[in-house]
This record gives sequence, structure tokens and C-alpha cells, in this order.
Amino acid sequence: MTARLRVENLSKSFGPTQVLDRVSFDVQPGRFLVLLGPSGSGKTTLLRCLAGIERADSGRIRLGDLVLAQERTHLAPDRRDLAMVFQDYALWPHMTAAANVGYALRRRRPDRETSRLRVERVLERVGLGEHAEQYPHQLSGGQQQRVALARALVAEPGLLLFDEPLSNLDADLRERLRVEIATLTRESGATVVYITHDQAEAFALADEVGVLEGGRLVQLGAPRTSTTARPPRSWPGSPAWPGSWPGWSPPRAPPRHRAACAPAPARSPRSPTAPRPPVRRCGC
Repeated sequence: MTARLRVENLSKSFGPTQVLDRVSFDVQPGRFLVLLGPSGSGKTTLLRCLAGIERADSGRIRLGDLVLAQERTHLAPDRRDLAMVFQDYALWPHMTAAANVGYALRRRRPDRETSRLRVERVLERVGLGEHAEQYPHQLSGGQQQRVALARALVAEPGLLLFDEPLSNLDADLRERLRVEIATLTRESGATVVYITHDQAEAFALADEVGVLEGGRLVQLGAPRTSTTARPPRSWPGSPAWPGSWPGWSPPRAPPRHRAACAPAPARSPRSPTAPRPPVRRCGC
């Protein structure tokens, strides 16, 4: 069942390192939130806290009327009515595609025929109906990611989490899977939180975009407003990022002169009538 996700003042540290610093946001039912940020900004840690894999130090997480985390309360991942799609697919190598998808239904305990029909239906939706009996090593990277997506959708959770699911795929395949993810998740009606460092990916998928920087949520809004208001101060691990921000360019560094064209040393004051020396232009 679709539900509103509310995160309030979520903080998480690993030893002396503050990874999340009082992060707060709301995602309305059925909306698609993309969280952008470079490596080390806290994206994955935030997602793991939402999933229950990591325990937050402070703050509160609510999904509808269900309290997922608050003070001493920490609901186990299998009780949170959510599903997660991982960057590395996380498929069982000894199970077929159909068995991997059906595994997500075990805690719902449907009868065998109902489970079979639901698995067949969702595999058809992701275009893998003919590959149901193949094992992960027999599938391409894109097909494996479709299996992971089908596994997340089959149980019809209230919240879907995506941990950079397209980062291991080539550009053409990423483009196709973006469309499939956007279509299938909206058809399911689930609330979605998706993390990435790719701005184009965020624009293609999101209803709302949040920008994480140094463990803080510094911007949140519609895709065309949240990423143009203020560029981040630094993007370690993503050197090409600043150049992709519309209307913003990094400050220009002063030129470095070669020894041959370095400015001449200061001379003693000349008389007003003395001829001016020729202007020497730098060819660096």
C-alpha cells in the first residue's frame, strides 16, 4: 500500500566521522524522489538507514502510520514494507530468475499458484518472460537488473529504494532502463527514493530532486529548480560534476606563466617623457 515517507532530523556517524547531519524530508505517496550527490555525501548511508540495514544515531523515520526508527525503536528490514534494488543486483546465483523473484513473496506466504502467477506477470512486465528458468550467470547485466527490479515490484511494497542501480551498465542500456524504471514504478504506485550521482538520470526520473552535500540535504525541489539555485561547494570523486550545472561555471584560476614570458621585474621610476616599453603579450 502506498504511504507517505517522513524523515526527521536523521543523523548517523561512524566513529568521529559525521556521515548524516540532521537530514529531513517528506515524500508524498506515489512520488519519486531522487537524491543526488558525489561519493562521500551520505547517499548510500541514508538509503541503508531507510531500509533498516544501518541504525541511525538519532532522528525519526515514518512510513505512513508505521514508525520505522525513533530513539530506541528500530524495525527490522523484513517488517518495513519496502523493497530495495542494489547496485550489484544481489541475485542468488543458485536460483533461476523466477526463483529469485518469487523469493520476495515468501514472507507474504501466498499459495503456490498465486505466487507462480504473480512471478510470471511481473517477469512479463520487465520483458523477461522467456528467461524465467535461466540463472543469473546466463543473463546479461541489463537482464540481471531487470530481475532485481521484478523482485522489488512483485510484493507490491509501499516504499521502493534504489541504490544507483544503473551505474554498472553502459550508456545505451542505462537510457532504456531509465524509461522502464520510471514506467514500472509509477504503475505500481509505490513511493520511491532513488540515489545517484548522475544529473541526467535524476532529471529523467524524478518528481523531486534533493542534493546531499557533506551529509546535509542542502536543496530539495522540482528537478529544474533544485539543482540551479546553488552549486555545491565541492564534489570529491566527481570532478566533471560542476561543469554540468546549468548557468554556473567554476571560478577561473590565475594563469601560470612560463619563465620566458614572466612579468619583467619592477624598474625604477622613469621620466614622464621617456618612451614606453613595448607591451609583451603572454603566449601561454
